[in-house]
Amino acid sequence: MNRSTKMPWDDCKVAFGTTADSDAIFAWAERYQKHFPAGWTFDGVDSSGARTVVLFRVQGEVRRTEGDAVKKSLRSLEIQS
Repeated sequence: MNRSTKMPWDDCKVAFGTTADSDAIFAWAERYQKHFPAGWTFDGVDSSGARTVVLFRVQGEVRRTEGDAVKKSLRSLEIQS
């Protein structure tokens, strides 16, 4: 499926739980945004619940390999914290 294919949803967000602090996450996102998979954009941090989640908006097909790459990069940030 190519990225221009119309998906059945209007908006798709992917969230990853993290232990990193919000300031570190925003700095990481700014530094690494050019390395995010095509169609993935950083959409913010939500710390309103019991844990912090990092949100991404995904345009096009959501692929596990892309999610794994983003998760691995985010986990490296937790190790540095």
